[in-house]
Amino acid sequence: MTQQEDVPYYTITPSGDGLLYVRVNAPEINAFSKGPFGELAEKLAAVAGPKHVVLNLGNVKAINSAAIAMLIQLQKKLRDAGGRLKVCQVDSYVKNILTMTRVDQLLELHDTEQDAAASFHARPAGKPGPSGGGKGWFSKLFGGK
Repeated sequence: MTQQEDVPYYTITPSGDGLLYVRVNAPEINAFSKGPFGELAEKLAAVAGPKHVVLNLGNVKAINSAAIAMLIQLQKKLRDAGGRLKVCQVDSYVKNILTMTRVDQLLELHDTEQDAAASFHARPAGKPGPSGGGKGWFSKLFGGK
């Protein structure tokens, strides 16, 4: 058995301030990740109250279009349940893919878990408010940040 088989696909850690920290332990998110991501969405949906999630992708070194769709779907499910998703510690290769596909306009990316957690409590200067003012067409169409 390999080490990858011994390690769960993701870990969920609740915090005292109402946030859920989710760390993806796999080095790649692809079409085979649909099962674990679906399971994650179901677990998060079962949590009472708003689902404010910090998704740590620090271990993820590769991502494809199926993974991008899963991330967008996860964000949509969280929003539909009154929650929000913040993504952090994104590898430079993965971040480049998210930028080229403009998914960085949909997902809120942060350098660290601490930055992502703090962003739930304070809106950075210069960012549009909840009214959605200043959103681009891509974010309006797909429900971006």
